[in-house]
Amino acid sequence: MPDLPCGFRVPWGPVIPVLAMVACAVLMLFLTVETWLRFFAWMALGFLVYFLYVRRRSRLAHDGQDRPPMPGQPDLDTGFGSASPPPQ
Repeated sequence: MPDLPCGFRVPWGPVIPVLAMVACAVLMLFLTVETWLRFFAWMALGFLVYFLYVRRRSRLAHDGQDRPPMPGQPDLDTGFGSASPPPQ
């Protein structure tokens, strides 16, 4: 909604974000190879866990089979979570 007033603006517009990116890049340049290998190993493990989790829980993976929504997620048919009773 572009017509709403903006509550916060970054001082110095694009200068601060660009300086932050440069500072991060400089810090990354001085990391050891061992650190980068650990980073990529943990990232690969994170992707594996995430995609295995999503594959089991995806609504698309179940080809339209009826199953109740997971706790805390809204039911797409009623709009209510699984712990909420249907509207009367």
